[in-house]
Amino acid sequence: MNIGVIGAGYVGLVTALGLSKIGHNVINYERDIFKLKKISDKDPIINEKGLKELLKKKINKSYFITNNLDDLKKCEVLFVAVNTPHTKKGIYLGNVIDCLKKIKTKLPKDKKKIIVIKSTVTPGTLVKKIKPMYKNFKNVEFVSNPEFLREGTALDDFLNPDRIIIGTEDKFSKRKLKNIYKKYKSKIIITNETEAEMSKYFSNIFLANLISFSNEFSNYCSLFDKVNYYNVVNTFINDRRFKVENNKKFFYPSIKEYMTPGPGYGGSCFPKDTKSLLKDAEFKGLNMGILKESIKINDKRADQILDAIRKHYKKFSKKRFLIIGLGFK
Repeated sequence: MNIGVIGAGYVGLVTALGLSKIGHNVINYERDIFKLKKISDKDPIINEKGLKELLKKKINKSYFITNNLDDLKKCEVLFVAVNTPHTKKGIYLGNVIDCLKKIKTKLPKDKKKIIVIKSTVTPGTLVKKIKPMYKNFKNVEFVSNPEFLREGTALDDFLNPDRIIIGTEDKFSKRKLKNIYKKYKSKIIITNETEAEMSKYFSNIFLANLISFSNEFSNYCSLFDKVNYYNVVNTFINDRRFKVENNKKFFYPSIKEYMTPGPGYGGSCFPKDTKSLLKDAEFKGLNMGILKESIKINDKRADQILDAIRKHYKKFSKKRFLIIGLGFK
């Protein structure tokens, strides 16, 4: 299938190269000349396992990079994967809106087209803000198809997803998206557009809350001389509602990793998604108390760790500390 992907950032490039790997012909649009040149020179910019090798293998064969929107005219499906950062006023949708305005000038009104929103947008964005922009294009259908990529394992997450969410009530779009992902063995879940948008936030905020809860509970455990937080967690993960038994062997879901105390949640998604959804809820008149406290706990976490280090080392200023890794963590 001929597919266009708009944006060659973290999500866009991984999506484009992933789709080319499973047999699609992909044109990746990127307006940033620096990124365009780097990728054209077979440098993916981002450091993800297997991504550089895949780029070298697929570029100018089934993956093409361009800064000309006209090159997308032959694409049956367009994936929008541009950045939606958080601001003081909430989520910034300017990049998505600007992108869709430009696409609109290039679309014919006689050919069926599907525009897939990969970008993380607050629930209701597609129905209330995006679709009305295309009210005169009866040939264009929209789908919400959120990404669940983790930094460090993004390509593997795309090629081996645990679920694929297709948010649309249009039968033609459902068939088309199912066809795109037909080589995957993972579960495909069909929802409406807003439920699909909501699913991304539910996942990220649940995990962010779990991290904040674990950090706060580990703080409480540290008030006792003979309480090891990890011993306490071990009593919980052996609960029959948590562990999985198969052939008399026990397996623990990887979600337990989010119960390990540390500096708090970071990365490109958790901080912005928690704050953007909280702002959106407040705008709608809903007070999300748990989420608000979770964010506060996370914001204080770095200072708490520094306090713990200062308490342990009496002459803190004369110590040297090694931090291994300069990634988002």
